Amino acid sequence: MEKTVVIRTFSNEIIARIASAHLEAQGIEAVVHKDDCGGAYPQLQMSMGVRLLVADHDQEQAEAMLQEVENTST
Repeated sequence: MEKTVVIRTFSNEIIARIASAHLEAQGIEAVVHKDDCGGAYPQLQMSMGVRLLVADHDQEQAEAMLQEVENTST
C-alpha cells in the first residue's frame, strides 16, 4: 500500500475489523494496526487504540463511507 493515513481509532480490534471489512467490501483497501504486544496485553487496545489505515488517496471516500454507517446506526 502507498502512503497511508489513519482515518479512525477504535477502542478494540473487533470494531476496527468490522469497519475494515465494510471498506474492503466497497473496494477500499484498509489495514488494522494495533500495538498490544502480539496479543499478550489486549488491554492496551483500550488505552492506545486500534487504528484503521487507508491509502491517502482513498481517505476522503473512506471517511465518507464510515460516517454514513455511523449516521445510520445511531
